[in-house]
Amino acid sequence: MKRLIVMLCMVFTNLSIAKPEALVINNMYLTMVEYPPYLTSEKGEHRGLIVDVLSEALKTQGVRLDLRLTSYPRAVREAVEGRSDGTISNLVYLTDEQKKQLYHKSRYITFMEALLFKKSRFPDAPEGYHANKEYFDGKRVDVVLDTNMHVDESRVKFATNRRMVSMLDKLKLDRTDFAIVTYLNVVDYFNKNEINFTDYGHTKVNTSGSYALFSKKRKYYKEKADILEQGIWKILENGTYQKLVKHYYGDVEPPYDVWPTTKKFVKGQLL
Repeated sequence: MKRLIVMLCMVFTNLSIAKPEALVINNMYLTMVEYPPYLTSEKGEHRGLIVDVLSEALKTQGVRLDLRLTSYPRAVREAVEGRSDGTISNLVYLTDEQKKQLYHKSRYITFMEALLFKKSRFPDAPEGYHANKEYFDGKRVDVVLDTNMHVDESRVKFATNRRMVSMLDKLKLDRTDFAIVTYLNVVDYFNKNEINFTDYGHTKVNTSGSYALFSKKRKYYKEKADILEQGIWKILENGTYQKLVKHYYGDVEPPYDVWPTTKKFVKGQLL
């Protein structure tokens, strides 16, 4: 009996000092809006630079990406309400209240907006839009409806389109002078329409970063943000991120950084 009591004491002692099990996160459920060509859905399969970067980054951490496409307002709402782990968005599209309910760390991709034009029509077009606004007086400039480009120059004839492809069609047919587009949209459009990229000029207008925004109403939201960031750094270090960019941009080198903006990563090189 005495021996049994001793054994039971040893068991309870071991249980009391046992370390808690390590946190295991096997999947990450994100809701996002379709954003061709960065994120598209074909026959139920999600494709594009955004989903590939997320999937490969999480794969290095042993986490599976569970992605559902929906409208942008619903994707943000579900993240705010805790019905998903989070979403991907530019911070400028969020209200102050939404920002309070969502947690983020470093941006994981940078989108560059370029002012595109035909060199044959405007051989003297300046390289910097904001530094040379007077050049664009009286010219027609098409912008996408949801661009985060904030302009108030009354002498420039701005028009808005709901579709990026429509803007590029107008530019090709000389029905507009300039088009403000995201750079990967240009590459995708030119490839599909067999357009020579060297016939067009471009100038940087704006850059905007996309963040993974995690719901503060879900458990372990900070840990999930850490997992994704660690995965991003891993695919930067092993070259996977660069290969994905090369796959989507082809032989056309992105004129500006598409890499995540961090203090230690500059122009494609880890410092």
